[in-house]
Amino acid sequence: MLPRKHKIYLLKFIALLSLVRWYNVLLLVIAQYLAAFTIMRPIQHWRESVLDYRLHLIIMASALVIAAGFIINSFYDHEKDLINRPKQTIFERLISRKTSFQLAFAFNSLAVVLAFAVSWRAALFYFLYAVSIWYYSHQLKKVTFIGNLAAAILAITPFFGILFYFKNVYWDLILYVSFMLFLELSRELVKDLKDVKGDVIIGYPTLPVVFGIRKTKAIILLFNFISFIPAFLVYNVFSTPVFIFLVSCLMCITATNIYLSWDDNDNRVNIVNNIYKTLVVLSVFSLALFAL
Repeated sequence: MLPRKHKIYLLKFIALLSLVRWYNVLLLVIAQYLAAFTIMRPIQHWRESVLDYRLHLIIMASALVIAAGFIINSFYDHEKDLINRPKQTIFERLISRKTSFQLAFAFNSLAVVLAFAVSWRAALFYFLYAVSIWYYSHQLKKVTFIGNLAAAILAITPFFGILFYFKNVYWDLILYVSFMLFLELSRELVKDLKDVKGDVIIGYPTLPVVFGIRKTKAIILLFNFISFIPAFLVYNVFSTPVFIFLVSCLMCITATNIYLSWDDNDNRVNIVNNIYKTLVVLSVFSLALFAL
């Protein structure tokens, strides 16, 4: 049996992991490594990538900035989260607001220091990235649709940190990240549908609040159909396994969005949100298909 003091520390550590959304941070780390190992360098040169300490520093910097971003975002969304997910929010309050800000500052500072060990340009990139996340949480998130678009762009920005490090333009990765952008944007809109109760009470002007639930669902479906265009335009860029995955994923998203549009049942929105989460995970691991 652990002493009471140790139990409290353990609970606070678990609360911190929840606060920084450790699963999202881990997924980002995996995605960046897969991109580096399969696209930036041929898989046959895996030893070179493993021994490249600067690559590890860049990925660690991305993870720290994202973790700090989740902490900052939870601070500004505290009242809304108490309505939409009260149990999780109360549990995360085991970490005081003062400690949360200190951790966010420490994470961002360490990220810039690690990036500076690579180059001053990398340090500037991650400093601006951290500031952009703060500005999104403080201001942009409250702007209708712009907040959703900003969140989707910030979610894929770490990939450009990798591109920046390798100092080359990898069009296959850029096009694939564009697909991820559409996926993240649609997921952000679905999250707004899921959290509409809290947004109405707090007064966040999200799309479901401003235009209504049905019109928001139609907008999500519209983005879904638009995303087919780049997928088919890049047929000659991607290998067959990657292209097959993209089309299969888009067809799954289409079926999911049609299912979402069928009625306004809250449980249906939760199911669709979980499907989107699954597709994001599959999209990350599908980066391994570039090695085929």
